Amino acid sequence: MTTIKVVWGDGNSDPLSGTSTIATHTYGTAGDYNITITATDSNGLTAVKSLAVSVAAPMPGLSLTTILEIVIPIIVVVAIAAFFLLRRRRAAPRPTPLPKKK
Repeated sequence: MTTIKVVWGDGNSDPLSGTSTIATHTYGTAGDYNITITATDSNGLTAVKSLAVSVAAPMPGLSLTTILEIVIPIIVVVAIAAFFLLRRRRAAPRPTPLPKKK
C-alpha cells in the first residue's frame, strides 16, 4: 500500500489514499508556491517530488448581481414594447362612416 501526501505550499496539505492519484487545490491569494508530493510505500521507502507554481489573481468577471442588473431591465423594456405592439395590432381599425345622403 502506498500513501501519498500533497503539501500545497500555503500551509495546507492533502493525503491521498487507495488508488486516488488526483488532487486539486484552490489558493486563497495569488503568489508563488512550492508543491511537494511525498509517496511512501509499505516498506517505508519514500519518493519526493517538488514543483514551483505561480498563481495569478483571477480575472475580474461579472457577478450574478451585475448580470441580473443588466438583463432584467432589458427584459422589462422588451415586455412593455411587446405589450403595446400587440395591443395596437389587436385594436381593429374603425371604419370611416359614410357620408349621409340628403
